[in-house]
Amino acid sequence: MATHDPMVDEYRNPAIVRDLDSALAEAYGLERLDEALKVIAEHARLMIGAHQVALSYIPDGNFKAAVHAISLSDKYEKYRSYDVMPSGVGIWTLVIEHKVSFCMTQEELIRDPRWKNFSDLKDARGMEHPPMRGWLAVPILTRRGDFVGLLQSSDKYEDEFTERDLALLTHLAKLVAPTLELQLVNTELQQRSEDLAAKQNLLTKLLDLQEQERQMVAHDIHDGFVQDVVGAHMHVQSIHGAMDPERVQSILGRVAALLQKAIAEGRRLIRDLRPMILDEFGVVDAIAHLIADEERNDGFTVAFTHDVKFGRLDPRLEGAIFRIVQEALINAKRHGQSNHAAVHMTQMNDTLQVVIRDHGVGFDPAHVSPDRFGLRGICERAHIYCGTVIIESVPTQGTSVKVQLPLTSHVVGNVR
Repeated sequence: MATHDPMVDEYRNPAIVRDLDSALAEAYGLERLDEALKVIAEHARLMIGAHQVALSYIPDGNFKAAVHAISLSDKYEKYRSYDVMPSGVGIWTLVIEHKVSFCMTQEELIRDPRWKNFSDLKDARGMEHPPMRGWLAVPILTRRGDFVGLLQSSDKYEDEFTERDLALLTHLAKLVAPTLELQLVNTELQQRSEDLAAKQNLLTKLLDLQEQERQMVAHDIHDGFVQDVVGAHMHVQSIHGAMDPERVQSILGRVAALLQKAIAEGRRLIRDLRPMILDEFGVVDAIAHLIADEERNDGFTVAFTHDVKFGRLDPRLEGAIFRIVQEALINAKRHGQSNHAAVHMTQMNDTLQVVIRDHGVGFDPAHVSPDRFGLRGICERAHIYCGTVIIESVPTQGTSVKVQLPLTSHVVGNVR
């Protein structure tokens, strides 16, 4: 025996058809989703004769990202500024979990264990939630049956909600569903577009960073290594025709000194690019070696403490961590004019925290020159690995660089 559909009777009522057509036509003419939902909620309330109707767009069931529209009669005029929106807990879970409509009297609501007195939901001004007398709720589903919204009503003008009211809201929910599903698709496309733009921006920054590093290396090679080799070459050429053995020995001594200096410069360049100890023993030992070099060559003292459980990390992440510490120490010496710093490396579950502090002259973070490639490099290296950077500095009080990096999927070695 076929089930009788109350909407068949309603479609014989021209006023109902006009109301539905008017609601949808007016809503589709609006650009903003919240305004369209407001129009539909108002028409829905008038159609079924209720004091309260709420229409919510809830993408992927996420109430934090929801858009709500509330329609109240003059009876609830004072509640129109109430701003505590549905959170998806309590009685609402019935609709979300089961994806079916519910029509409950006030007595049935009170008996349900998931019902909570809404008088406890006060907004920032202390205003209470409008009283609810009976509850009619209809889920809004996509074509695949995914929950995307909720249409609910309370406090009918007269008596309790009827089968007719449920049929009207159910049908209206079906008419609204394509709009909300399209909104969901547009949101997903926008998010993908933003993600793609973010990745492209990150790639651009990475390429810029690599180009800046190449320029710095080229500058160092030209002004250091090449100059020493050219000087040695010129001295070698001057030996031709020299008859005095003492002069020859003097020239050879200068040649040897310049070549020794060039060799040291070449090793420094290799170390700055990627020290061999990093690939052989890992980032902790590489940082310890870097600090030993700083103290031996420049008299710059660094206290290094570490508490990590990993043995080795992905080589690219190890390289990023090493360069972050290296750049921070260079900044401390060059710009901070500090002769002492501290590096603390701590593993907290699946997160690595690296803190570099100095006691130099500090700076105002709000007025950092765009030419400060070191700070940019630190931030961009961290962002490549979904990390965060907090730079705190006060003039005359030093600088602190705190970097947090997720280690998930990057640990490749045994526990230390």
